[in-house]
Amino acid sequence: MPDFSLPGSQGGAQARADRIRAFELELEEVERDGVLRLTPDERLRLASYHRALRGALVARFDIDVLEGQKPASLGLKLAAIVGALAVATGLALFFFRIWGVLPMAAQVGIVVAAPLAALAGAEVLSRSIRYRVAAGLFVVLSFAALVLNVEVLGAIYSLAPSATVLLGYGAFGVSLAYAYRHRLILAAGAVCLAAWVAAALVASTGGWGLDFAMRPEGVLLGAGGLALWSAVPHGVRYEGFPAVLRTLTMLLVAVAVLLMSRAGHLSYLPADPDAVEVAYQIVSFIVALTAMAIGIKRRWPEVTATATALLAIASLLKFVDWWWDWMPRYLFFLIAGAMALAVSWLLQRVRRRLLKGA
Repeated sequence: MPDFSLPGSQGGAQARADRIRAFELELEEVERDGVLRLTPDERLRLASYHRALRGALVARFDIDVLEGQKPASLGLKLAAIVGALAVATGLALFFFRIWGVLPMAAQVGIVVAAPLAALAGAEVLSRSIRYRVAAGLFVVLSFAALVLNVEVLGAIYSLAPSATVLLGYGAFGVSLAYAYRHRLILAAGAVCLAAWVAAALVASTGGWGLDFAMRPEGVLLGAGGLALWSAVPHGVRYEGFPAVLRTLTMLLVAVAVLLMSRAGHLSYLPADPDAVEVAYQIVSFIVALTAMAIGIKRRWPEVTATATALLAIASLLKFVDWWWDWMPRYLFFLIAGAMALAVSWLLQRVRRRLLKGA
């Protein structure tokens, strides 16, 4: 049995298995073209090595090594997430149905114990790699139960709504994400933290914190924090986390600048609303083009894709402003389609240039 050098994370193990499969397919093509041909003994030793390596990867990380396994695994994860949300919703509705007949002590005990019980289930199941999907389900349940816990306790004791709960949700979600390497909960926690930053900015100006949705510029501050967070080295244990944070950064920036480009009266800036809208329209194009360049250079496909979507939406909105009222509809969409093709052509040229420099 060879002494395998195994990756340190499940993502690395899956990447190694994918490279093995790609190598085998390419080797078949190379032999078919007559460039290289292994002897029967070499082919047997290589096949035995790959078989043993796949077995070691599956035993340690429970990854997908066969055709068709990845779609099934993706469906399993999606089903687990939907199932967790459905179970949380069902339990909430059930308890609301019987809530009135329970004494207050029982009500408080239930809502406090629910996230702790789900967290205990996640901890037990996470100790076995074969139950990672079930552990992820309990992680989602724990986060949902905490949110329900806070909301129910607020209703029981007639507490005034506060944006501070967003900080608690975010901190708990991020803690769960790093403890159990759960990207969905990382996204939920990060969004809560970004929303809390926006709410704190609103509160600092004398407004109601939970009214932060009416002040989109505050989201830009939270997005900046996520961008800095994504730049922190995460190591192989948390691979994929920076990509999630970069995606959220771009989505928050895109939402904020697009909203401000259409609703300048919501700005903190002491300027004419029309001037604010024009400024943010320009900013949206600058941000999109800059992010596309950075995404291509750094090989961050999530940033490039989100920036391209921002550019497309910003362009379409500007085309509507310029041409919708007087231009024939067929001509409007033809021009919009031509602009999309021009952007595609430009990205292809950039791609070829990068390929030449590789």
